[in-house]
Amino acid sequence: MSIVDSAKLNACVPGYIHIEEAQVVRFAALFRGLTRAYGTYTIGPAVAAGEKRVGQAVTHATSVTLAHYRAHLQKKTGLGIVPIDERDQCWFAAIDVDKYGVDFADLYAKINALKIPFVPCRSKSGGVHLYLFFSEAVPAELVIERLRWLAEMLGLPEDTERFPKQVSLRPEDTGNWINCPLFGAERPAINLDGCVEIHDLAAFLAHAEGRRITRAQLEKVKRPPKEGETVKRRGRPKKEPAVLEQGGRNKGLFDFTMGLRRKGVEGEELWTRAVDHNANYCSPPLEESELRTIVKSAERYEVDVRVDNEQDTRERLPFVAGRQPELIDKVKALLADKAIQENLMVYVGRLVRAHVVRQKGAGYRGEDVEALQFAPHTHLSLAAVVNRLALCFKYKMTRAGMESVVIDFPPGMAQLILDSPADWHGLPIISRLSATPVMMPDGRIICASGYDAETGIWIDAPDVPVPGSDTSPCGFPSVPKSCLKWGFLLRGFGM
Repeated sequence: MSIVDSAKLNACVPGYIHIEEAQVVRFAALFRGLTRAYGTYTIGPAVAAGEKRVGQAVTHATSVTLAHYRAHLQKKTGLGIVPIDERDQCWFAAIDVDKYGVDFADLYAKINALKIPFVPCRSKSGGVHLYLFFSEAVPAELVIERLRWLAEMLGLPEDTERFPKQVSLRPEDTGNWINCPLFGAERPAINLDGCVEIHDLAAFLAHAEGRRITRAQLEKVKRPPKEGETVKRRGRPKKEPAVLEQGGRNKGLFDFTMGLRRKGVEGEELWTRAVDHNANYCSPPLEESELRTIVKSAERYEVDVRVDNEQDTRERLPFVAGRQPELIDKVKALLADKAIQENLMVYVGRLVRAHVVRQKGAGYRGEDVEALQFAPHTHLSLAAVVNRLALCFKYKMTRAGMESVVIDFPPGMAQLILDSPADWHGLPIISRLSATPVMMPDGRIICASGYDAETGIWIDAPDVPVPGSDTSPCGFPSVPKSCLKWGFLLRGFGM
């Protein structure tokens, strides 16, 4: 018995259009909406030029599947999607421009002037649908408001249909749907760069995916001024920094220094610019010793620094969905091989960093004394650590094609790494913190400040002279001998 190749068999069917499964998935992701209902539209016969073609619309109260999207792309059955989903969120929206007599060249010019990445497509009736795609879920209420403003700015009539139409849906509601473009080779997209029609599915997907916007970008769309209304300009000219008077100089200089560090300014340049700011914007300027204290204090804090990708020499870590275990292994190897921040260790299942800080007035007669402070790293700060050691990126479809886009290391991935049992690949593990010398069960006494690799103990205590002691860590051969030499410390313990 011979096996029939279904693809070759379908190719023999007249009018058959082959669509890759991945393309169907991408098309469905663009036109993601309500899943419990969809629409179909049967177009009527052709009409005279300038008239609208009519047909029969049917709403189906059943689940929409990839098969419906495939049938639409293969020009079998047209598909209409309700833009608002079950959570009252939208992944796309549309303005239906079916008012005949509209100057489309003028309309496209206005779209380009607004710099809103609409994707115009021919509609089934001969008009134009202006689609807007989102890279994240956006509340329907926000989408409806901004579409109304955009339609007004484009000079469209008030009764121009916009989708979605509902702010919220009840469980029994099916909403209002709009037909998807690219019904076979019909309803092509229009590339506004040259008003060229896009009939090819692959080209359409690349074009539409590259024009998706975020919620923040949509929120930047402002209401057009009404007739006779004065528009207040929010943009302010750049002005000189305010002069720092007594009482605000220390905080002002600290904030200024931290701002420079976030821009990547460090070392001698950081000090030079701090001196310049102190001289020009402090009244009166601080003494050099006080300014140095402020700069050194700012240098102890961690900051996120963005570096130009072309000048970035960090190791590149590709983030690919479904390959998280491989990424985790790379991050662990990175932590083991790279020179990471000083005193970064593991304590009680979390990364910690030891900071030596100065506590004013904490010592004898109120002198400044050094003290060790442990700053715990949450999963977010572990992500920041990885960002300093490596350049994370993922591939994204843009208007120019597939490109790598720099991303922050995912916080959820950092949490997974922290929660997973591991030997931390060479990172020191702190088993205990102590502010005094520690006597071990075998009689050895650990008394030197710092980290003891053998026991995993970190001692934060002044160095205590021990009679007959060895070098750090201090060790004693037996309990009785150590007890004799340390008897004055052991009184009251029954020994």
